[in-house]
Amino acid sequence: MKIKFDSFYLYTLLYICFIVCDGCNYNQPPLINFNSRIVKDIQLDSNNIVQIQIEKLKKENIGFNYKLNKPVEKSSHIIHYNLKLNNRPYRNEVFKQDAINNDSLDQHRNDISVQLSKDKLHLLLKYGNIPIGVYHMLDSGMPFTTTIDPQKVKTMAKDFDLNVLQDPENIMIAHIEKIKDYTSDYNNTYIKKTLNAQKSPSSLDKKLLDYIGYPLADSFFTISRIKKLCTSLDTKWRTKAIKKIYRIIGKVTRAKDPINQTLEREANGAVNIFTRGMNDYIDKRAIERQILPKYPLYPYAIILFNDSEEDRILSKTEVGKINSNCKKVLSVDTFRNALPAPTKTVNCAIEFLIRYRDDSNLKSFEESMASIFRKQILKDNVKTIDDEIFYPYSTRFSEAEQRIILNHARKLAIQMHEEEDAMYLNKFLKNIDSKAK
Repeated sequence: MKIKFDSFYLYTLLYICFIVCDGCNYNQPPLINFNSRIVKDIQLDSNNIVQIQIEKLKKENIGFNYKLNKPVEKSSHIIHYNLKLNNRPYRNEVFKQDAINNDSLDQHRNDISVQLSKDKLHLLLKYGNIPIGVYHMLDSGMPFTTTIDPQKVKTMAKDFDLNVLQDPENIMIAHIEKIKDYTSDYNNTYIKKTLNAQKSPSSLDKKLLDYIGYPLADSFFTISRIKKLCTSLDTKWRTKAIKKIYRIIGKVTRAKDPINQTLEREANGAVNIFTRGMNDYIDKRAIERQILPKYPLYPYAIILFNDSEEDRILSKTEVGKINSNCKKVLSVDTFRNALPAPTKTVNCAIEFLIRYRDDSNLKSFEESMASIFRKQILKDNVKTIDDEIFYPYSTRFSEAEQRIILNHARKLAIQMHEEEDAMYLNKFLKNIDSKAK
């Protein structure tokens, strides 16, 4: 009887643990049940075969669902379709639809049909008779699409039927030119993977030099790709890249602030390529002398400054120009707000004025503190001031500098009153006053 008694409690304990653990995972990202997956092969022609991977997942609020039909009432799962062409990587999420727990995968085996274009460069996917995607093939990598919008897909499907779709490279380039913000569409993650799968040499190597500064083009020029292109026996790409960098940097140097968005984007791309491998083939100081006087006004100047910070020695002229930029950014609100990344610019300005200050020039330090201790700056960049000034106050600054800081801090505290934005400022002053007692 004792053995039965122990077994009963053992099974009871295991059952309770199972229930508790299941409850613990209730709010966690759902895990794929690998038993709920089937793969269907579709022979497109004698040389090309497509695999449609079909899997049933717990419902999740990521990705997208096609709203071809009304959502399944009380659906708890999603049928998820992935696409693979020959030996290329899978392109996931080509289609999703609601399902209930009891749905079998076999009933969805024939949901998706695939056609290959006459030129063998594009795929048309349909759910029943409804087009759900037109995918294109570069030399390597997963098939890519530039849109999942139903109306645009419908239009592309007509072009597919008429065999008038453009070459995949041209479609890709048109998409790259259109995307100004990489995070604007989750599909760009897949586009990036396809681009990164292209081997060098590739015709895209030279073509995308004309689009540096666009997020997807910049992601294409990785450190490894640039290194390979630069060390190639064919020096045409390297020569073109060097000329382009010098031309863009020259335009930036001559431009008045704030520079226009197009030039700023080009400068971002030029510095991106330069710092990822071209700096061995270009006079580094020549580039720095032209770009660093724009620090910290633009992202490209910030990237170059941080990239070369460890072994960089600034001239007095450069320090003076950057100091002037920093004080203007902090003091002139209209100028600061017209810049592409005001908050980041302010953070960098504060750091520079503190870390690159002349300890013997109290007049300049006074001007710096006057530009930093402003209501508009404290509201947006409290933590930076805390990290750079309040926290290392007694160890970083001389007694004369401490008096200047404290004077400006007290003046600003009066302006801020009891506002929440003054939390770090109030904490700093309370700490100072408690030590004085």
